[in-house]
Amino acid sequence: MERFLRRRLLATVVFGAILVGGCGGATVTTAPSLAGPVATSSGAPAGFSGDPCTLLTDAEVTAATGLPVVSKQAGPQMGLFNTGCDWEVGAPNQVPWSVQLGVMASGGRSYYDQYFAPFEGEKVTGIGDAALRRHADNLMAVTGDTLVAINYVILGKHDTSIVDQLLKLVIPRI
Repeated sequence: MERFLRRRLLATVVFGAILVGGCGGATVTTAPSLAGPVATSSGAPAGFSGDPCTLLTDAEVTAATGLPVVSKQAGPQMGLFNTGCDWEVGAPNQVPWSVQLGVMASGGRSYYDQYFAPFEGEKVTGIGDAALRRHADNLMAVTGDTLVAINYVILGKHDTSIVDQLLKLVIPRI
């Protein structure tokens, strides 16, 4: 459990640094609301309501990363997404790396337009309605009103094709 918490903290710090670094030196005076999707009368979130861990199969994650899936767990991701899944991948008896998927099903387009699109990053075409690469191991896209992001937490292997391939699989499943 301690290893999981350390890795989660590392991923949150890395993603936070990317967000702050992407502001081009601007001073942020107010923090955005990180509230999740609005609840329906049944209490279930509006928008995407399925299990985020079903948006990618273990075989797809293994094919993209070249590493076997050790575990997966649904839950909040990257300090931004209330809905998501974390696949831990790696060789047996070694510290695993993470493939993190975050989904903001309701209000994702306006969130992307306000907090990501105006700042630094590489615009990527052909993935969703709009996509932005913050660094080699992070890609986010909007499709309709849904914002999704893939973050590959691994040291030393920075291959944009991994997150591209995975997000291209997720977008039509939203």
